[in-house]
Amino acid sequence: METPRGDALEKLALANAIAEWLYFSQLTGTIEREQYDKWKLWLDSVPGAGEYFKLLSAPEYNNLQGKVLSDFAIKLRERQWH
Repeated sequence: METPRGDALEKLALANAIAEWLYFSQLTGTIEREQYDKWKLWLDSVPGAGEYFKLLSAPEYNNLQGKVLSDFAIKLRERQWH
């Protein structure tokens, strides 16, 4: 896969943010199956995003999951206290 640039880079950044949202929505049970499947299919269409989501969703814990969870908790804290 080539390094994305310009619009492709922006699309990948957006897709990765959606992948994180989808991961948390699945973990917390706050997304319907049909909506989950729709977003997952879209992520698979963006080079790099589907792979990122698969790594996030891996059944075995990995360092990426820990980092993303930690970053998300920080964002929530900042949002609540400002």
